[in-house]
Amino acid sequence: MQLKPTTDDLAAHVRYLEERIRALRLSRKVLIDIIYSQMAHRDSCVAKLRAENRRLHKLNARSARAVMELNSRVLGLEGELARLSPQSGCSRSAVPPAGHSSSSYTSSFSWSMDQNCDHHSGGGQGLP
Repeated sequence: MQLKPTTDDLAAHVRYLEERIRALRLSRKVLIDIIYSQMAHRDSCVAKLRAENRRLHKLNARSARAVMELNSRVLGLEGELARLSPQSGCSRSAVPPAGHSSSSYTSSFSWSMDQNCDHHSGGGQGLP
């Protein structure tokens, strides 16, 4: 046989449920605050990463331009050297400079000019 709950029992149960509702609302509010805080932190991090990405792209572009300019300059100097080499009688030497091993040099890029050229020995006009 079941006993019918009294009014006091029902009132106590209602107070208990109301307290649980308040606790759940507070927990929900705390969780929402944490979520907003995490979203703000994430947005801040994303903004910093985007700024760093822009900075790195600019630095990369600047470096690429510098490399291209230096490459263009090297190609121009190589062309001028090729143009001047038949006229001055200079040739690249396969003999490395003193103190360097022959394995670290190739015949086409050992060192810039033959030491017996007129403009190196002081016997000719030399390069301007």
